[in-house]
Amino acid sequence: MMAVPHTQSRDFVQALANGLDVLRAFASPSDEKTMAEIAKSTGQTRASIRRAVLTFVELGYLERNGRHLRLTAKVNELSGKSGDVKS
Repeated sequence: MMAVPHTQSRDFVQALANGLDVLRAFASPSDEKTMAEIAKSTGQTRASIRRAVLTFVELGYLERNGRHLRLTAKVNELSGKSGDVKS
């Protein structure tokens, strides 16, 4: 999933769109990826991925398992769903 250039609206927040691309890089709730794999699938730089990942880990949306990352159940709060991702 390569990052797609988005609207040119001055109100558009590219950093937010990039962060959402990081979350979408996970194919399923149990999927685990490294930062390098996320960078490759999104087309973003590793530095950008690192900042987004560290933010999502601190906020509780991603968790680390060594070098690998996975979604947490907290991502369900974004859609109002519960139970899709096991904690």
